[in-house]
Amino acid sequence: MKLADYLEQNRMTAADFATLIGVHKSSVSRWVDPDSSTGIEHRPGWDVLKKIKQVTDGQVTADDFMGDEQSTPDPHPPAAIAPRSTRTAA
Repeated sequence: MKLADYLEQNRMTAADFATLIGVHKSSVSRWVDPDSSTGIEHRPGWDVLKKIKQVTDGQVTADDFMGDEQSTPDPHPPAAIAPRSTRTAA
């Protein structure tokens, strides 16, 4: 479940949730609403993800912050880099 959905379902504000997990309300707001001007999605660190999972009784997990990138392959993967030659010049 997405964090935004959890907050809505439980009638919680970002500030309420932030207090429960020990972060600033602006952090929670960034996780819920990506920066519309850049499209950048912010994700909490592993220590905070553990707290989120615990506080939400496992309803919100690290996977919920990954979006579609887990299931949708990159249409333009980086080109493979050829290994350097191990020969030395004579």
